[in-house]
Amino acid sequence: MEIIIILGFIISLFCIIRNLTIKMTEYGSIMTTKNKKLEIEHHNTQHQIEKRKAYQAQAQEQRQKQAEEERKLAEQRAKEERKLAEQKAEEQRKADEERRRLEQIESEKRRKVSEWENWKRKESAEIEDLFKYKGTITLNQKFNIMHKKLIEGKSPEEKAHIRGILHKHEDEIYAMVIDEFLQQDLQSAELGLSVLSKIVKSNTCNQALNLLQNKANLRQILLERGLPLNNPLITQLSTFVEIGEIIYFSGYDWRVLDVQDNQALILSELVLETRSYNEKTKDITWEECSLRRYLNNDFYNKLHDKQKIAQ
Repeated sequence: MEIIIILGFIISLFCIIRNLTIKMTEYGSIMTTKNKKLEIEHHNTQHQIEKRKAYQAQAQEQRQKQAEEERKLAEQRAKEERKLAEQKAEEQRKADEERRRLEQIESEKRRKVSEWENWKRKESAEIEDLFKYKGTITLNQKFNIMHKKLIEGKSPEEKAHIRGILHKHEDEIYAMVIDEFLQQDLQSAELGLSVLSKIVKSNTCNQALNLLQNKANLRQILLERGLPLNNPLITQLSTFVEIGEIIYFSGYDWRVLDVQDNQALILSELVLETRSYNEKTKDITWEECSLRRYLNNDFYNKLHDKQKIAQ
């Protein structure tokens, strides 16, 4: 009986141990499954964390890049704005300099205009006085003053202004020169002619004398006043001729064709006579023809100023 009880106890104990072993095995299996699940969940969680961290790092990197780009853009904009501001400042500086330069030029122009107007009034008054007050100074002194003003002008404009004033008195100056010729003051008359030559823009006193001769027939005036034909003034008038000029000689108008060595080749403006080359029709040279004989005798003897004809 005791053996049966012991065997029952042993069997019961064996069953209990067996059940415990099964339970422990099941519990171990359950715990292993749970642990695996936990490991999987932990792994997934860790992966999510790492993924989130990687995303955050990427986002941070993108934000940094964007911030760097924005910084560079801001620097570029600031640089461009500085450059634009510098350009505007330089343009403004140049504009101010140009404005000041133009103001200075305008001021200088006004100053020069004022000086020019004052100078013109002064010169005009001085020149007008030469013709207003007669008898106070000699004609020679007047010519000297005019000549000095004409050659001492500071600029072409000043000389032109003086010429313009004197040009208004051209007829008076012609009369003054004629007076000096009549007084046989050749030096003063030549000074007057020099003044006239500058007024009428001719090159020499000879040209001015020609103008005077053509304008006033000075030679005729001098002859009418009783000056002899061999008077040096009349002789000088007769020698002042130019190519192309028309001169009055021995009752006819003549065109000057050439001037050489104080001698002029002249041709009458009109047909003086109509004559044949030779009275008889035959072969004959110029030296022997009747026309040459007539010109050197009958025609020559009719001329008033034969002593002025070159032989």
